[in-house]
Amino acid sequence: MKIDRDQITEAALALMQENGLDGLGMRALAERLGVRASALYWHVPNKDGLFALMTGHFYGTAYVEANTAPGPQEWLERLGGTFRQSLLACRDSARLCAIAPPAVSDTPEAKERMTGNLTSWGMTQEQALNAVASVFALTLGWVVYEQSETMHDHLVGMLDFDTAFAAGLRAIVGGLVATEAA
Repeated sequence: MKIDRDQITEAALALMQENGLDGLGMRALAERLGVRASALYWHVPNKDGLFALMTGHFYGTAYVEANTAPGPQEWLERLGGTFRQSLLACRDSARLCAIAPPAVSDTPEAKERMTGNLTSWGMTQEQALNAVASVFALTLGWVVYEQSETMHDHLVGMLDFDTAFAAGLRAIVGGLVATEAA
């Protein structure tokens, strides 16, 4: 059976959903795909490479939705909101994203893909990167709380997660956009 990176990523995400991050192994993944573990290494160098593909899925999903926004405030809010929804849809995803960077390169082209819309609206690349990093940091931290059984149970009686997240995201994004426009 011939496999590719997309199939590997999808199967790894499904396996993590079923067994959690700690239950995700290369042998179990190979078994799910119907191949030998050695076949995976043609596509990913090691488990860190697999994690990078998986985190890239969550970040990539956020960028696709954000790119439909008409301006910087909406773009950043969609980026954070979609990233959160994507993370919430998969068990242990926030923990994964907290320990593994996405599979993207540190090239000018990669930075342009991450910041192109924001720079077209007047931000410098540094300002845009700072804004994107801030939105991802807020969102990732928020979802860590939501996916942690202990913190979730502690906070559930105090606040509505959707409302509180949206308010925090709007406040941060509003401040970022206002500061960068000044």
